[in-house]
Amino acid sequence: MDDFLIETYKQKSVPKLLQLLTEKDETIARLRGLVSMQEEELEKLKLRIEGIIIERDIGEQRVRKSEVYRQLCKRLSSGKIMTDTDWLNLQEEANRNLDNLTQRISQIHSVSVIELQVCLLIRLGFGIKDIARLTSHTSTAITAIRRRLCEKFFGREGTPKEFDEFLNSL
Repeated sequence: MDDFLIETYKQKSVPKLLQLLTEKDETIARLRGLVSMQEEELEKLKLRIEGIIIERDIGEQRVRKSEVYRQLCKRLSSGKIMTDTDWLNLQEEANRNLDNLTQRISQIHSVSVIELQVCLLIRLGFGIKDIARLTSHTSTAITAIRRRLCEKFFGREGTPKEFDEFLNSL
């Protein structure tokens, strides 16, 4: 009798188990397909990001090779501050070669003239002392501006370094 029950149980259970295994195999195959599609999308995004980074680097190099940048460096080495025309020329050069940098900054949050100048100079790789000289401010004032910009852009307290890193990612 026990053998009969075991055999009956096997006959009913085995097909159900086979059906479950088949369903699981189909689910695994679907999931593998989804993973494969996501991997392809990630690869496309990676290539796009790499392209953006290369474009950004090329734009930065163009700015640094420009006459506007050379004039900026001359002003810095001679201890002269920048004129309104110098700032306007620098802004135009940055917008032309860095994907409308000042407009993108302003779209994120409104900034004052000095804040925009600080952003430009940070993005172009100038140090705090040089930024202070070019803008006729103290290093302490430039640090305070960077801290204030961090609060404006992130809506929280942060370090000036955090803001610089964010700005350099634009």
